[in-house]
Amino acid sequence: MIVNAPENALTKENLMRHELHTEITIDASPETVWAVLVDLDRYAEWNPFVVESSGRVEVGERLVNRLQPPGGRAMKFTPTVTEVAPGRCFEWLGRLGLPGVFDGRHRFELVPPASGGTTLVHTERFDGLLVRPLRSSLDTRTVAGFEAMNEALKARAEAVAASASPDAIC
Repeated sequence: MIVNAPENALTKENLMRHELHTEITIDASPETVWAVLVDLDRYAEWNPFVVESSGRVEVGERLVNRLQPPGGRAMKFTPTVTEVAPGRCFEWLGRLGLPGVFDGRHRFELVPPASGGTTLVHTERFDGLLVRPLRSSLDTRTVAGFEAMNEALKARAEAVAASASPDAIC
């Protein structure tokens, strides 16, 4: 599911800010989803959007990520981890050049719904001078990348959960 931030009056702030929001329900515990999500060294095995990642999932650490947006060209970036709550939240802040040019706060939240499993809330808030000219690409290529990653994370976590269940051994 995609929900783009509402477009209110065209103020300078609105033109320089944009948020993407996707969600998916995964039939695996938050702990299982978390284990897959933070195993950065294995992103190349399953992640079609962030095709490579390295670094430590600790606040203040720098990651090295290679992003491959659908229909776009690959790019390398080095975001800083800004929040880690094991089993619940992983967030980083990436910048293009100087602060305020094009900043992206990328966030994964794992929510355990009452029905079981995990809801992944995958968002990114973009701020800066380049948001307006890049908005169309964000709403198409970047959202498509989020959705592809969400589906791949779902498949990987559900496979891990199934292989760990006692029924899978029989």
